[in-house]
Amino acid sequence: QLRQDVKKNTRRILAGRNVTDYTVPMEFSPNNDSVNDEFIIPFLSKYPDFSIEIFNDEGIRAYNYINNGRKKPIWWNGYANTNLIFYGSNPVPVGPYYYLIKLNDGSKKGYISGRVYLNR
Repeated sequence: QLRQDVKKNTRRILAGRNVTDYTVPMEFSPNNDSVNDEFIIPFLSKYPDFSIEIFNDEGIRAYNYINNGRKKPIWWNGYANTNLIFYGSNPVPVGPYYYLIKLNDGSKKGYISGRVYLNR
């Protein structure tokens, strides 16, 4: 069900927009080598009130973040902040994760969504 909702909501919010403006990395590697250690989404700098949720393959939310107008967002670093299964100082497992990004720009309802692969 999550995968179907992700596809439907992505089409809805991108309707009438230039898709190249909404590029999201397909993978990142939070292994402390200073290269791609965070899931950074550059276009979100245009949307200071964005929010993002990250789910594992089973639909369990591992990360939740609301930017609330910050100039420097706190990007996902591969650690969970929401679910007791993951929460704590341990990194989440390697594998595919699904994101739901709400722009919160007042002009559109829906989400930008997709998949990101976390590799260490």
